Amino acid sequence: MSKVVARLITDSAVHQLEVEDGRYTLRLYVRERNADREITAEQAGEWCDTVRACGGHVRRGIHV
Repeated sequence: MSKVVARLITDSAVHQLEVEDGRYTLRLYVRERNADREITAEQAGEWCDTVRACGGHVRRGIHV
């Protein structure tokens, strides 16, 4: 499994440097603005639950 060495997040992309078995890979994830959509507070909660279940990080204490 590769490990993230560094990550740069901009308005239009995520640049991620990974290493696995001494081999480096630079990954580029480009933001597709047409894929953005507004969701309900309930859907946002469900998405956060999914992120946690997949081992992702969800910030606490952010309320709008």
